[in-house]
Amino acid sequence: MSYGKSNEDTSFFYDPMFTMSITINGQLLLMMLSEKLTTSIKDLEVLQINTDGITIKVNEIYYDKVKEICRWWMELTKLELEEVHYSKMIIRDVYIICVLTSLIDGKLLRA
Repeated sequence: MSYGKSNEDTSFFYDPMFTMSITINGQLLLMMLSEKLTTSIKDLEVLQINTDGITIKVNEIYYDKVKEICRWWMELTKLELEEVHYSKMIIRDVYIICVLTSLIDGKLLRA
């Protein structure tokens, strides 16, 4: 089944219960990750968290610890996290977020 089509009322795959179960489960799993990060790393700041991602700000001295926690979470949930480094993030409100990505190892990372 296609997740995107599951919330379109004109689609053959329309199934709001399926859509909500995926969305809510994802939110709960990200909250578990957020809780583990914030309780394990005192200086870590959660900038935003939504249905499909979490953005954190952390001193680079904790980078290895963040990676360790993320690996633990991915093994537990069987989900994959992506990593993007921002040089600047501007948050006006929950709907308006602007980011400038960074060049890492010669590769432009985008969000």
